[in-house]
Amino acid sequence: MSMSLVLAPPDTRRKAGRRKESRYPSVGEIPVTRVKKETPNKCGRCGQPGHNRTSCSQPK
Repeated sequence: MSMSLVLAPPDTRRKAGRRKESRYPSVGEIPVTRVKKETPNKCGRCGQPGHNRTSCSQPK
């Protein structure tokens, strides 16, 4: 008795966020290093650096 099973491909979901670059850089290519600027977090309510809206002492 020969039974043929049909297998479907697994369900895949797209991952959130920016996708990573899928290619390998060539031998002569110089990799680009990006520098992240460190800026202190700024409050959304009063605009002062050093704290956020949750810990702000300004009234609503």
